[in-house]
Amino acid sequence: MTNNDDLSRARGERPPPLWVDAFTRNTQGLFADEIGAWNERSD
Repeated sequence: MTNNDDLSRARGERPPPLWVDAFTRNTQGLFADEIGAWNERSD
């Protein structure tokens, strides 16, 4: 069994909480800084 199979099975067993779906729908058109996302990437 590959890692992808494990991930698919885990997602099927336990769906994400309702707030995740609501957050995703409400913030789709926003940029990361508009929702307060933090990116600690340094180039």
